[in-house]
Amino acid sequence: MSDSLRQHGELSARRPLPWYLLPQWPWLALAALLFAYVTLGASEFSTELARWHAAAGREQQLEGNPQRALSHLDNAVAYDAENPEFYRWRAECYRELSQHERALEEYDRLAQIRSLETWSHFQRADLLMLLGRRQQAVAAAREGLDAFQQTGAATSALGNAQVLNGVAYFRAVAQLELDEALPQITEAIQLLGGQPRIFMDYAYLCFLQEQYPLALKMLLASEQIYTDRLQNQIAALESAESLVSQDDIRSRIRDLQKSLGRVLYYRLLVVRKQVGQLQDRLAAIPSDNASERKQLAQQLADKQGLAGSVETRLADELESGVEAGEDLPLPTKQDLVEMMRLYAMVIDTRGFLYYQREEYAAAFQDVRLAVQIGESVASEWLSIQRGKETDLRQLERERRSFCRSLATIRYHRLLVASRLKASSMADEDRQRIEELGHQATPELF
Repeated sequence: MSDSLRQHGELSARRPLPWYLLPQWPWLALAALLFAYVTLGASEFSTELARWHAAAGREQQLEGNPQRALSHLDNAVAYDAENPEFYRWRAECYRELSQHERALEEYDRLAQIRSLETWSHFQRADLLMLLGRRQQAVAAAREGLDAFQQTGAATSALGNAQVLNGVAYFRAVAQLELDEALPQITEAIQLLGGQPRIFMDYAYLCFLQEQYPLALKMLLASEQIYTDRLQNQIAALESAESLVSQDDIRSRIRDLQKSLGRVLYYRLLVVRKQVGQLQDRLAAIPSDNASERKQLAQQLADKQGLAGSVETRLADELESGVEAGEDLPLPTKQDLVEMMRLYAMVIDTRGFLYYQREEYAAAFQDVRLAVQIGESVASEWLSIQRGKETDLRQLERERRSFCRSLATIRYHRLLVASRLKASSMADEDRQRIEELGHQATPELF
């Protein structure tokens, strides 16, 4: 073989094969990698676009433009149809536009993606009530209770009370299953500590607000309930036969004694404040005004005697001196105000339920107390929200929500007052409802 042919063969051996003669698997692998990269990039890009449109939609909603918000939220769903918040926000916008059927459809779409949470069921119930579908609304509320009981939050007394209150309230508004609703709202109130606990907490808030006579009135009502229950448990202990029953009763007695001790300590705090006020007033009266000084001195002596009797009860009956009361952790005004809104709601639900059952005397007691509690924290609650919320638009939404809740409670008292021919109270409630930005109509629920 010539040298030229030999060199040509060697060059041919070293020359790479054309691409179409190479094995195919490396190209397939490269194509798969490129496809995965492009798909992942597109997915992340779509998610970011969805978030941007959702944020823009929420901004428009806060600005009071639900129609514009919907256009952004529609785009958000188009880019990410698996995000449940987008459907909830669209439902809010439709509700603000009074398009209740469309809002309901959003929750139906959400349900196709994942199981609805309790509050979504309650929103559905609310919309169904607005559409006049009372039985479906109550069924939706019951589904909310079922959903809650399947979660870990079901162990929370506060959460349980809120959910039970919601179901009982929908039943009351729908005028359906009223016999089932009454035990539910009773349980909700018990989970919050019962009526005497509500009286006690409200009394301490009144004390912090320097409404001492009202604080004493609430504390005396709480004290009476706890005292009666304590006596009943002591009587039950004497007749209990088994050791297990006796241990359970003793435990309840200890709990009642602690609660009663707290009530008495709060009462002592109030009376001491009143003693201080009387001392200041007495010191300000000229010495030559003997009659007024004598009258105030007698009032002061009475209050000091009352303080002494409360201290004696703490030491003798409950084996808990003033020092034990001073060691108690006292609730802050902010904590009390937050709880008062819930207390007003559950008491109002029970009162409205009594109204629907035509038990007007019991209804009046509850709705009057609910209005009293709700109004007592109106300005305080809004002040607290201002400290927590920096976005003034969100603060305005919170304010409107609170005003609607208070207007609803007022409306329930108006209904009861009208039944009882208490026209002046009904007129007062109607005027206050209008001040809160609403009208006294059945749609206010």
